[in-house]
Amino acid sequence: MVNCSLSSRQTTVHGAKGLEWDYVFLTDIERWVFPGYYTCNNCSNKFFTPNNCRCLLPNPLPSEFKETALDKLSVFYVGVTRAKKQVFASASSTCLDLIATKKVVFFRVWHQ
Repeated sequence: MVNCSLSSRQTTVHGAKGLEWDYVFLTDIERWVFPGYYTCNNCSNKFFTPNNCRCLLPNPLPSEFKETALDKLSVFYVGVTRAKKQVFASASSTCLDLIATKKVVFFRVWHQ
């Protein structure tokens, strides 16, 4: 955890576990960035556009990937629940050499 000033702190989601603040800012909430759409240890293609990636997950999700998806959702949950009053989340429309990005799937769950 980095103490930036008397009124703000910068930390990772893992470092924030068990702590609370009035306002929380979650940045880079993008597929492949945070909290990770899918963790694939064998793919060198994960930073290409999602339509070209070999690692797109089928729907419904096979049982062997459910644990990974739930772990990623848990990290997102920890980040969102650190705020007492309000959460601000940001995402870029492009990243990684201007490749188009999409919001993480958790946003759809969050807004319902």
